Amino acid sequence: MKKIIYISIALLGILYACQEDPAFPDPGFDTTSDVSVTVRRDTIDHYYIKGDMKVPNGVNKIEILNGLTYEVIDEVPDYNGQQIFQFEYKVDLTAITDSDSTLYYTVKIIDNDLRTYNKAFSIEVKRFSEPTISINGLSGSTLGVVSQVFELSAQFETGLYNMERYKVIFDGKTIDQGFFEKDTALYDYSFVCNEPMVKNQDYTLTIELEDEREEVRSQSISVVMVDMKRPVKVFRLNEWYGEKSLSREFNMAYNFDKPYLLDSIYGYTIGNTATGKLYRPITYKFYHNEFNMVERVESWWGDPEDDYATELREMWAYEYDEKQRLTQVYDLDEESEYDVEILEWHEDGRVKTYRRDPHRGGIAMELPYVQNAAGEFLHADSWLLRTRSIIVEYSPIPNPLHYKYLPPFYPDYNTRYLDLEILLMQKYGVVEVQEYKDEFGFNHDLYVDQIPEIIGAYATDSNGNMTINSLKDYNSYSEEYNLYEEYSFIYE
Repeated sequence: MKKIIYISIALLGILYACQEDPAFPDPGFDTTSDVSVTVRRDTIDHYYIKGDMKVPNGVNKIEILNGLTYEVIDEVPDYNGQQIFQFEYKVDLTAITDSDSTLYYTVKIIDNDLRTYNKAFSIEVKRFSEPTISINGLSGSTLGVVSQVFELSAQFETGLYNMERYKVIFDGKTIDQGFFEKDTALYDYSFVCNEPMVKNQDYTLTIELEDEREEVRSQSISVVMVDMKRPVKVFRLNEWYGEKSLSREFNMAYNFDKPYLLDSIYGYTIGNTATGKLYRPITYKFYHNEFNMVERVESWWGDPEDDYATELREMWAYEYDEKQRLTQVYDLDEESEYDVEILEWHEDGRVKTYRRDPHRGGIAMELPYVQNAAGEFLHADSWLLRTRSIIVEYSPIPNPLHYKYLPPFYPDYNTRYLDLEILLMQKYGVVEVQEYKDEFGFNHDLYVDQIPEIIGAYATDSNGNMTINSLKDYNSYSEEYNLYEEYSFIYE
């Protein structure tokens, strides 16, 4: 008896389920996901939106909508009444010739039971292929630079065809040219230009690009060397849990009588990154000798001009000989044992050898240098890694806050001084930093195959002024780079 009852209940459930099912399912394409394609005008004049369509209740109407505004732009009556068929709609591309475009369509199906189904299509149409040159950092037709040594950065593209050769001409002189490897249709170009220029004078720079069909395109721009602006404010950003946040603000105070001198840097440490609340003002004060060289630095919590909540953190001094060559850096805290003593100089006055902590017999160390394209010797000794490190490569982009009157030494290698090193002591942006290795010494070529501990990236405005200096350090656990420090420069 129980079996009969169970069977009866099961049959009732089946009958009930059948009554709930629709007589005909909704209409639809063979796939439910939206379709996105890329096509080139070199190959087609028309694109066909296609798909297998099932409409069990029969088609009442098919409309083509603008995929952005959902306005009806066309109606397709050819499939009215049909149930299973291959849909096809012709899109005319002949109007797209000299610029890339993206077309958005939505196909709307309405069946005889007035049920509907929409499917979106996006068609990215690439213009006819031709050599194309895009110069980075260009505003209008003029590229402003702050030095005769500057990085020319551009992107070359030839579309469907491969690149053959390029040529760069500056003021009528070919300064770079070359051929491409096979199967190259997109190329990021970079070249350090070093040509004599006079400030505020226009120079013509032309880039020629040829594809495998021997079709040549060229782009000419004006290059003008302008005065480097000095920032009045700097924001430092750090990264917490994958998000950048403001951690410190610096304000530059230049000398009223001698505007080329920096009197102080007044800043804030950010207390609450959510509210941007400022707390613990910090000030660096610089005192100069008669030759404008910095002879003393003071670091304060607060503003030393204000008696409220100020505290002297530390002081250190620089000494020079009669030729204004640096001889010693020492901490004015009598308890400190960390000093720097200069032992030898190059003929041009650059430091050659020095030693740290001479009170305890510190060993002599040679100061390494990197020579840039302009022939300048840039000191490559750094402690950005909290241990001795070597700057293997510098960017040609000048650091707008480089302070030539402040020697690139501080009395104690400590994280407290890193802002001063990055902002004031480096003449150019840092591209690559490696941890110093005894077996490599100062031979920069030996560090080339090593993974950089720190890499730098920079952004400039149309006048060549640095706007962002971003440093990232290598995380050996994740094998990726994380934000180390990022500085954003604000100009008057």
